[in-house]
Formats: sequence, C-alpha cells, structure tokens
Amino acid sequence: MASVGSIILTVLAGGLATLAVVLVSLTAFLYLLYRDDLRSRRSASGPWAEQEVVRPRSGKLRFALFYWGSRGDFQPLAVLAQQLKREGHSVIINVRERYREAGRSLGLEESELFAQEEDHTEDVVTVQLQGQSGPRSIYYLFRHIAGHTPAYVRQFDEMVTRSKPDVLIVNEFALNVGILAADKHRLPLFVLRYTPLFTATTEWLCPMVGTGDKGSFINWLSYTLPFFIRIFLEGPVLRRLRRVHDLPPRPALSYFFGRGFWQYPALQAYSSTLMPVPHKDTPPWYFNPGPLLPPSQEETEAVPEALSDFLRQSGERPIIYIGFGSFSLLQFLPLAQARQAAHAMLGAVQELGLRAILLEHTFDFMLEDPILQNPQWYMGKRFPHSWLFPRVSVIVHQGGAGHCAASARSGKPTIAIPIFEEQEFNAQALVSAGVAVRLRIQELTQQSFKKAFQEALRLEGQARVVGTQLDEQVRHSGEKAVKEILGWLGISRTDPT
Repeated sequence: MASVGSIILTVLAGGLATLAVVLVSLTAFLYLLYRDDLRSRRSASGPWAEQEVVRPRSGKLRFALFYWGSRGDFQPLAVLAQQLKREGHSVIINVRERYREAGRSLGLEESELFAQEEDHTEDVVTVQLQGQSGPRSIYYLFRHIAGHTPAYVRQFDEMVTRSKPDVLIVNEFALNVGILAADKHRLPLFVLRYTPLFTATTEWLCPMVGTGDKGSFINWLSYTLPFFIRIFLEGPVLRRLRRVHDLPPRPALSYFFGRGFWQYPALQAYSSTLMPVPHKDTPPWYFNPGPLLPPSQEETEAVPEALSDFLRQSGERPIIYIGFGSFSLLQFLPLAQARQAAHAMLGAVQELGLRAILLEHTFDFMLEDPILQNPQWYMGKRFPHSWLFPRVSVIVHQGGAGHCAASARSGKPTIAIPIFEEQEFNAQALVSAGVAVRLRIQELTQQSFKKAFQEALRLEGQARVVGTQLDEQVRHSGEKAVKEILGWLGISRTDPT
C-alpha cells in the first residue's frame, strides 16, 4: 500500500509541477505581450505607420462604411455617414433590410445603402445563448462573426470595388474585415467604438470584470479575454482569407496587440459624461467626438400621425416608453419567463394608470394577449428615439449603447433592465450618473417595476441636467468626428473640390 501511495503522491506532485510551469510560462508570455503592447503605443510614429496606404490628397472624398450588428451598431455609422455627406463627401454604407428605413430617415439615398446579406445576428441570442450571459456569450458572439466572416469580406470587397472609396470606416465588430480590406486596397482605415469595453487601458479594470485600479498589468489583462477568443475563432479564417486574396501572412496577435493594431485611428463615440474615456496610454489618433446620435429635428419625418395624436391626447398624464431594441423578450428568456416579465411590466403600468408607448418587437410573441389590447397604449414597429424620448416621462430599455445615450440625452429618467455584460455596464453608467434605476430581469415583478418607476420619477432633476450636457455634446459630435478624420488624413475641411 505504501508503494501505491508513493506513486499517487509522485503523480500528483508531477502534475502540480507541470501546472506550475504552465502557469508561470503563461504569465511570462502575457507580461511580455503587455510590455510590447504598451511600447508599441508609445513608439508608433503615426496612423497607418505599419501599412502601405494611398492617402487622399485633397478635395471631397469617398467613404465606405461597414458594420456588423443590430440597429445600435448601424446607427452611429449612419449618423457619421450623414455628416460626411452634409459636408460634401460621398458615402456608401452596408445595411440590413430591417434598418433600411432608419438609414433613409437620416437622408441617405438608396444608392448609398449597400444591401447586406441577412446573417440573422439575433440568432446568437435566440438559438445559442437562450438568455444566458457570461464568457459563453462572448464565445458565441465571436463564433457567429467568425462563421460569417468570409461573407462579410466578400460583401465589403464588393462595396469597395463598386464605390472606389478613398477611406474605410468600420465598427469594432467588423474591424478584422476592415483590416483585410484596407490591406488589399491600400486604404486608410478608421474604427468606430461606442463603448470603452474594447480599449485595453492600463488606467482601470475592464468594467465587465470589476471596478477600480488594480495596477497597470492587471488592468490591461482584464480586457484581453475577448481578444484571445477572437484570435482563436477568427484567426484561422483570416489566415485562409489572406491567402485567397493574395495578401502576405499577418500574425494573429497583430489584430489586437502591438503596432499592427494601434496604428488604426479610433473614433471613441461615447459620452465622457456617462463613461470613462481612456487617455493615458492611447495614441493621439484615438479621439472622442462624443455620441453619434440622430438630430431630433431630422427624425420628425418618420413620426406617424397617429403617434403625434396619441401624445397630444395624453395631455399632462405621464407616459412610459417600453422597448428592448432589436430583440424580443422571447429572445432573452424562455417563453414562460418572457410572458411573465411582460405581464409584470404591463400589469404595473395598468395599475399605475399610465399611458404607454410600446415597441411591438419586444412583445411580438404575445400580440394576441388581452393585456396588450388597451386603448391607453400605443404600439409601433419603430420609433425615432431622439424625437420621442423627450416627450415621455420614463424610458424603459435593456441597456444597449444606443438606447442609453438616447435616453440620457433626452433628459428623462430611465429604468434599465440589462441582460448581458455590456448592457450591465451601460446600465450602471446611467445609474452612476443619477439618471436611471437598474432592475435585474430575474427580479422583475409587478411590484418591483412599480417601485422602480416611482424611484425613476425622483431622478427627473438630475436627468434634465445630464440631458442638457449630453445634448450639447451630440449637437457637435458629427462635426468633431469629421474634423478629426480629415485632420488625421492631412486634409483641411475647407479644401476645394
């Protein structure tokens, strides 16, 4: 027996020693990567320093803009396209069919809207996650993107071939597609970000992990999990696509670390009033123009007459807006829980005697339910947030980046009911600014919703203050963004055509 015990102890000791070696090696690798990443930021001589690009010299430019995601991902790029067009430049932007009307409401013509093949983005939530969050949500999100990357590359290449742009702009989720297109066509590339979650700063922890300052290395490390998941999932696809397009190999790490990554200028299009903007260790070509939201006066064309009548008839009675963006409650929750959550909110609205404006898609799984047949409620397929939100009393949404910026800008208090980590972060930003009440969907009952509504009403004063500050930022954010873009291209806004 003693010999068997000795063997077991020896095996355990060997396993622990091996594990220790692996952990030490991994830590050393990450620390060296961290040091190189910081050194790259400081030593970069300018944007696109690692890329052979043909910069436009002067005059009016042609821009191709490409995004992946839902309406909250499309809208900031569409607003930027609107501003570029207003200043005399040519634009083309990809769009899913369901958001084509939103693009048209911003003044974009059919010829400027490139029809994107439907990739059923929402299936990441509906089919794969089924309302669960955590690291699995990050994995399934980027697995979906990796699986469709060849189609995105083909469509973006077709856009570029058709429009012959001078400059490319992509959102965070389409960055790797943009890098491949920029390398192939030798074009300058900008990336648009509307959350600080994907900028690995050493100033503070990633908000999805925790809060505070745990030291430069730990802070930096807290941002890297999504990067390594993307490298694992998208790396093989990108290597294959680079061969297909006759491009030289590119190290997978360079898509997220080092000079190869930090060379691309970034528009950090979110509000410093609500969210921290990293400055200490980002290159000077990372700039913060503010949130890119539609000007409300230009969205009034999309307002149905019936909605205007509903608001007029409401008089001084409080109105609550409830909408969860591109997703139905059924996509977040199993059917029984989705119906229970809907009844909790709507039952509270009934009990409080409120008038309500409801986004149809949020409740599309129960449209025949008697609770929705209420003449005091207005249900619509799409609402112009910048126009509508200032006209209601309280706004209820899931904490998406676009919804948070629009509700905070409106000067009206919010009830945020987040589902995923990014939404949790956005919701907490609103709470910290004193303009929102956060309500966990697992705790959503008729009584908790009534309580949240009453608490939200007490935030009206602070909401107005923050709304005024944010509205001022939004009014000038498009102009600031274009000025920065042209500035880093070395072009004056007054250059002749």
